[in-house]
Amino acid sequence: MKKTLFFIALFCVALFSAVFLFLPKNLDPSLKFEFITAIRLPEIFAVVLAGAALSVSGLAFQTVLRNDLADPYVLGISGGSCFGVTLSIIAFGGTGSGIFFRASSSFIFGLVCLFIIIKLSGNSPERLLLLGVISNIFFSTLARVFTLQLKPSELTSINYFLLGFISPLNSNEILFSFAAFIFFATPLFLLGDEIDILSFSDDESKTMGVNVQKTRILSILFATILASLIVSICGMIGFIGLIVPHIARIFTANDFKKLFLISIFLGPSITLFAYSFSKMANAKIVVPIGLYINLFGILFFVYLFAKKGFSNGA
Repeated sequence: MKKTLFFIALFCVALFSAVFLFLPKNLDPSLKFEFITAIRLPEIFAVVLAGAALSVSGLAFQTVLRNDLADPYVLGISGGSCFGVTLSIIAFGGTGSGIFFRASSSFIFGLVCLFIIIKLSGNSPERLLLLGVISNIFFSTLARVFTLQLKPSELTSINYFLLGFISPLNSNEILFSFAAFIFFATPLFLLGDEIDILSFSDDESKTMGVNVQKTRILSILFATILASLIVSICGMIGFIGLIVPHIARIFTANDFKKLFLISIFLGPSITLFAYSFSKMANAKIVVPIGLYINLFGILFFVYLFAKKGFSNGA
């Protein structure tokens, strides 16, 4: 109970700082309320959703694939999804003909990319990660190649998108993304007991009465949809799905449902603090929060990879 209250309190502090602190210095006091409701809150909704969805997605991938280094960004899902969104924007123009088409294109390319990587990697965690990193680089580069035909004004918005820039969501985007998150995160949570059993070998899981193939496919499907949804509205924000589950495991045992609930609050807290820092760093320059999170995430990934390597070598 104390741990739950701690993470709720942490989230509230992060939310307060993101909403009320580091407002533009030249903002007219009479326009403060309008600025917060029209711009700041729609941005913060996307930030919170990104933290929650990417965290539980990473938790699911790490458990189901039995790989502590797995997350949507490392596995190449983000790169494939980002390429899908870029194609949607190029094909339909503007915002890619709405959130539904962006999200659908993001999911299709992200899922295809993931299954190809899993198929090619076999049962090797090292090959899985290597192929995921290569895929991410390949599709991110391919997305930039396709944007060369865009006008300078359109190119700027795409570049911000690729870097993980958060822009205010409209009412349709908020309703769609929130409904999609609830619709796919809920069954993932309900699969928690079966997902916990998947941490054992397939043979052991089967003897415990779990349909291994069905549970694994559904878990991967839901986790990929959640990650692709975030890419469609926020661009590429990496490593949240890697960092948060590891921090959550410090506070509780490997119980998927407990880790899920912690991640729901811890993930958004981290993205909210990154958002606040991006507003604090330089008011004259728009700094995508994806840059801050990626820089920290890379260091965290190297630490985990080195720790894993030393453990295997010991």
